[in-house]
Amino acid sequence: MKSLCTLFGFLRSAILASGLFLLPLATGCATTKIVHLNLDITTAPATFAAVAHTADAMGYQVTHLATAVNVRYDTQTWIYFGLSDHNYSMAIVVDNDVATEQISARIEEAKAKGEAIWARAVATRQQSTQPLLPTPSASPAPSPTS
Repeated sequence: MKSLCTLFGFLRSAILASGLFLLPLATGCATTKIVHLNLDITTAPATFAAVAHTADAMGYQVTHLATAVNVRYDTQTWIYFGLSDHNYSMAIVVDNDVATEQISARIEEAKAKGEAIWARAVATRQQSTQPLLPTPSASPAPSPTS
């Protein structure tokens, strides 16, 4: 039974990983750039929630899925945060309506904003998981000795 579970786990991972690479087909020949993000994948659900909350707080349209977060950067650009090859990835997708000479600049702007969203979300996530340190209490003043 364990080998069957391993097989299904591998298939599930392969399907999720291929999802990011199939984005250009789904968006009609759009231009895609994929950036790998270093973070332990076991924290995916909490990190995805932090990314969605951060992007929403920054005023972006957000679609939060079980295995990804999609952020609409502008009317022709999306930033997808998802799992790929046992790692987090950020995919920047620019619609084919953008002029060819503007695609590179659009990708770099969206990449910078995606990295800012990611950094803020990870920092927020780390702050919320750190244990609270006890605050030092003022010790009573020593009693005077005569």
